[in-house]
Parts: sequence; structure tokens; C-alpha cells
Amino acid sequence: MSEIIRFQLELPAVHRFLNVLSGCLSELLSRVDGIENRDAVVYQLQLAAQEVCANIVDHAYEGRTGERLTVGIEVDEASGWLRATFVDTGRAFDPRSAPDAIDEPSDGGMGLFLIEQLVDQVEYRRESDRNLWIITKTLV
Repeated sequence: MSEIIRFQLELPAVHRFLNVLSGCLSELLSRVDGIENRDAVVYQLQLAAQEVCANIVDHAYEGRTGERLTVGIEVDEASGWLRATFVDTGRAFDPRSAPDAIDEPSDGGMGLFLIEQLVDQVEYRRESDRNLWIITKTLV
């Protein structure tokens, strides 16, 4: 039975602090053994996490100051996966508002498509007054 490594980070919902999460992901993954194509995996997770957080700041909180977002990170070294859960109390996301594909004309809204290309699984749900975004990526 493997031990799951767990971290939690609470950030101000402001663009200038989102790179703190990227640094945390890079440092965490530098300590995980057995990651194939480490640089690519780290970059993909950083980009996906940045996109989720930017969407929270821009859309869920609509740029309001004083808001927070929480990121929980779980890594299972033995099974070779990372799961990040992003929690905010902003406006709910309507999945019908996201474009279905890259060739669908849009003035924006490609963030979810990008996230789906970078990780293995993306999940969104609304629980009470909270939005939960969960991304999962295989590390090996």
C-alpha cells in the first residue's frame, strides 16, 4: 500500500500570486521518483494549473479583490499520478458555455480545451457555494 503525499496551498485570487503554485508544483515534482519526461510533465501541470486559477480569478471571482482560492495536491508515487483540486466560492461555471473544440469560433473560452489537452482528466462540480475543479495527470 502506497502513501499519498498531500499538500494544501491557499492563495489570494490575484494573477500576480498564481506563479507561486507553479513553483510549488515544480519543487514537489522534483522530489518524486520515476517521472518520465519530467520537464514536459512539470510544464503541462504548471500550465494547466495556471489556466484553472486564471479562470477562477477572471470568471468565478470576476476580478474582485480580497477573494481566495485553495489548491489541494495529492501525489501517489507508487501508482504514478498527481491530482490537484481547486476550490473557490465564486460564480458557478456553466459547462455549456465552453467551446467544444479548437475549431469552434470564439473570442476566448479555450482554457478548458487547453486544460483537457494537458492532463488526463478534468472534472468540475458545484458543491453548495463552492466550485471544485479537479485535474489528474499520470506521471509515469
